Amino acid sequence: MANNKCDICEEKIPDGTKVVCCDSCHVIMHPVEACTGLNASELRAAVIQKRTLMFFCKTCREAFRAAPALVRQIKDLKEEIEGIKRELEGVKMQKCTHGETEVDTKQIFTEFQERANKSKNFIIFNAKESQSDELSVRIEDDKKVVQEVCRLLDVQQSVNGAEVIDKVLRLGTKKEGYNRPLKVVCTDPSFVKRVVKAKRKLLESAYIR
Repeated sequence: MANNKCDICEEKIPDGTKVVCCDSCHVIMHPVEACTGLNASELRAAVIQKRTLMFFCKTCREAFRAAPALVRQIKDLKEEIEGIKRELEGVKMQKCTHGETEVDTKQIFTEFQERANKSKNFIIFNAKESQSDELSVRIEDDKKVVQEVCRLLDVQQSVNGAEVIDKVLRLGTKKEGYNRPLKVVCTDPSFVKRVVKAKRKLLESAYIR
């Protein structure tokens, strides 16, 4: 056995010991519930040499759950790229001008990039702002605000098991007695669409744009 260490607990596996092997990445682990997450009957089936039961480690299972979201994002990106290509072809075929200034290709790319970025964020207004002096505490408090908003809107914060909230940040300069808008940056535009669609469920004291 070339690698005789359990991938989970990193303890040595004695030679001759039956092991459980992931059918995707082929890492090995002790044939115990603590390392595999399998119960006794599942373990007996997993260590059989010619078995029909497929076993995947935790890392591979999480990757499989995230795969549909990644495929969807890749598809969206491809569609955006094709749209940009069509726009650029139009610029090449018809020399567009604004007054005496020729349209800048870089400006077109910048505009598309801004549109793509805006599709992945939303802003919460009138949400109470943390007064803590610690940045980490303020960020955690703002995340709780987002969680509460999602709860009120009845919108899940994950897509296919993957977390979609990338970061939260307050906009503008902090002033006493003023709650700055809270910008929520996400990884999935479809999540933002669901939030905006459900925004009417919020109380009038807090609204999303």
